[in-house]
Amino acid sequence: MTSLADDASIARRVRACVAIVFAVAGLALARPAHAALADVRGSLSIGYSKLFIADAPGGNLSGAGGLDYPVMGPKRVGLEVGLHLLGSRAVERGSLLANVDYSLFEVVAFAHWIPHNLGPIGRISVGPALMSARGELSTSGGGAAFSDLAVEEVAPGAALDVTVISRSESPVRVGLEVGGRVAFLEGCWEQTSERQTVEEQWTAPRGGTMLSIGRTVRDGRLVDFEFVVLREQDGVLAYEAHPSKQDPAVFTARSATDIRVVFENPEHDFPKSVGYERTGPDSLLAWIEGPRRGGNRRMDFIYKRVACPGGAPVPADAK
Repeated sequence: MTSLADDASIARRVRACVAIVFAVAGLALARPAHAALADVRGSLSIGYSKLFIADAPGGNLSGAGGLDYPVMGPKRVGLEVGLHLLGSRAVERGSLLANVDYSLFEVVAFAHWIPHNLGPIGRISVGPALMSARGELSTSGGGAAFSDLAVEEVAPGAALDVTVISRSESPVRVGLEVGGRVAFLEGCWEQTSERQTVEEQWTAPRGGTMLSIGRTVRDGRLVDFEFVVLREQDGVLAYEAHPSKQDPAVFTARSATDIRVVFENPEHDFPKSVGYERTGPDSLLAWIEGPRRGGNRRMDFIYKRVACPGGAPVPADAK
């Protein structure tokens, strides 16, 4: 038989679980349509935690780990799980002695913001949490005299986290990247409509580089063109763009797999990111994305493989 207090505690736990489930579902639905597993990032933190109560123990080890996913621009969402060992304290009552070990387990659905102009602050996170607090009691005898010190409670909460960390991405090292991963770009690609043709031609990887020329022709007239060098720069994979109507800009690889690569330059006006994803043997999705006119704008280019000028053969892995 459970008491009314027990029923209320169970109800609070159920409501907290439902809130976390809805928060996680909402964050998952907010992800970009073309985001991939390669965009998932992990975090691990180890530190010191302390309980702030009367006669609080000295504190102990604290650890947390999580995964997060991009939503839009500098915003990401994800889950974090943490375990905080808050220390122990001894309590004496008459001739009896007890020891209480305090700990807290939490699951947080975080919304992360990655600022670029707040000095050493690399990430600000906030979100709903489900917290399980525990005070484990151990005695040499007469445990009933200390039963009021035992704690086992689950409750909803909220978490705010400010992280001081390097904001730079972990670089995608070149190594086999040019020759093995982004080699899927090799060949000639076109997006055509009744009035306009957009095309890109990528050379085979050689000497740690790939080269591309692109142009847009509308109603028979050249309206835009671009030259791109894909190479190693300062130990990372770099996308060096030379567009016809903008100054040259360099974007560095944020993620790269054998079918998808995303480059970023947070300091560039527009775009701030450039991406390519192979969606089939003869199809390629390219996009540029960034802030524009008070909002976020993404432009997709849905390419089909075509024969290169001069009759260059289609790469064997595309057949």
